[in-house]
Amino acid sequence: MQKGRKVTARRSARFATAIVFAIVLAVGLISTGLAAATIEIRPSTVSPGGKITAEGSGYAANATITVAASAAGVTLSLGTTRSDAAGKFSLEVTLPAIVPLGTFQVSATDTAGNTASASVTVAAASAAPSAALPRTGEPITMLAMGIAGAAGLAAGLWLRRRR
Repeated sequence: MQKGRKVTARRSARFATAIVFAIVLAVGLISTGLAAATIEIRPSTVSPGGKITAEGSGYAANATITVAASAAGVTLSLGTTRSDAAGKFSLEVTLPAIVPLGTFQVSATDTAGNTASASVTVAAASAAPSAALPRTGEPITMLAMGIAGAAGLAAGLWLRRRR
């Protein structure tokens, strides 16, 4: 019975050691910038001349980040920014009003070579729903139309008798 308890204790110790090692490795990768770079673009659909925000993480600390968009042979430089001490950045960009419609890959690359990309769709602005024409004047009711019709008929009959 004693031997079984020793085996279980050894397995538990090995498992705990593996967990601690995995946590140390993960923290080390994140703090040294070896974690994969990521980028998120909001909104994911925009019209020409609209604004997008690019946010990223996993880049080198205090590095220059270059953000560009490309599609079908067209590349637009969207700007540069700097990452913070944690390797994160945020950049708000206004797209040119003459940007072609379509899906673009927006990429962010730092000076250490970390890069990530995400897509954004440039679509024509949707037309605002047209409002109904405003009503002017008084509404004509069926009663008023009936009275006018009866008066016209009476006037026509009176004129016919006069002849």
